Amino acid sequence: MKRIERGWAGHFCCGTDCNWRRNTLIDDENGRWIVVSSVGALPVRNELGYREGFSAIGAGRYYETMVFIGHKDGIFIEADVKKQRWIKGLDWCVTREPDGKTDLEAEEIHENHVRYVMENFDKVYKEADDGND
Repeated sequence: MKRIERGWAGHFCCGTDCNWRRNTLIDDENGRWIVVSSVGALPVRNELGYREGFSAIGAGRYYETMVFIGHKDGIFIEADVKKQRWIKGLDWCVTREPDGKTDLEAEEIHENHVRYVMENFDKVYKEADDGND
């Protein structure tokens, strides 16, 4: 199994604007992939481009981690946002505005999801809790 860290946002339409993002591809080397994607710290900018704070990226959250089945998109493996997987029992978001400590909390949440997926790849890949499969 390979873990590949990538530099772009794996989900969220404003992900490229977020100051903080992680995208981890987990490849079981048998043609199956899972993407763990995290985004957060979306700045609000004034008309001159200066940051004036941060915007929530969803209802009551400033960071989020999501897990998706991966699919081929050209030469890349990307998140199939129609095939999201929820990992019960793990925190998946940070509800506080970025404050200097929240990035570290979001990092821990992302790593917890990656660790869980790597230890339970088959289970996560096969589960369809969201009914989208």
